[in-house]
Amino acid sequence: MGMTFGIFHVYKGHIDQVNAAFEGKHIVVQASAEWITVADEFEGDESIKAARSLSKQIPKPVLHFFYFDDDIISMELFQNGKTMAACGMDYSGQMQMRKIGMFVSLLDLEASQEKRLRTILHCENLDLKVALLEELFGVTLYIDVEQLREEGISCAKGRDDKKYLEYIDSVYTSYATTSNHMKMHLTYREARKESVCFA
Repeated sequence: MGMTFGIFHVYKGHIDQVNAAFEGKHIVVQASAEWITVADEFEGDESIKAARSLSKQIPKPVLHFFYFDDDIISMELFQNGKTMAACGMDYSGQMQMRKIGMFVSLLDLEASQEKRLRTILHCENLDLKVALLEELFGVTLYIDVEQLREEGISCAKGRDDKKYLEYIDSVYTSYATTSNHMKMHLTYREARKESVCFA
């Protein structure tokens, strides 16, 4: 079996407030200037419950990420104890989405990035999908909790689009090669500029 874990991140929160909320029960790391990461060996739905609970105590968005057996991922964005946005793969690998635009608005992304997010969520390569999400949000999502606990590894990231543009290039090339219609109506420049969702 592959890795299975739940983890969550507080956007623009204060690390002392997060530590106080959990009374030192979990690993709390200042992942970057914008993100605080909370990790532990959560079981079952403990991580998502903890994320929702924290969002009631701290008036900041809390991004929960669940990774199951190297096959499935899901994300929820909480604020004030409410689910503001969610997405997740079912057991057939299909991505289900709800209020995706709230990921963009609550995490201070430009409105145009919603197309980028939708494109990423339809990526069929799970490892690449996670890497592209990390690049978009600017925070590490795939973390070995035991390594984090023992070695205190940095989980800092920064927002970027390098991997995403490489992905768009590869997808466009694939579609352009196999579809004359796509080749006629979608230029390379448009694919990069508009962050087209090919799904």
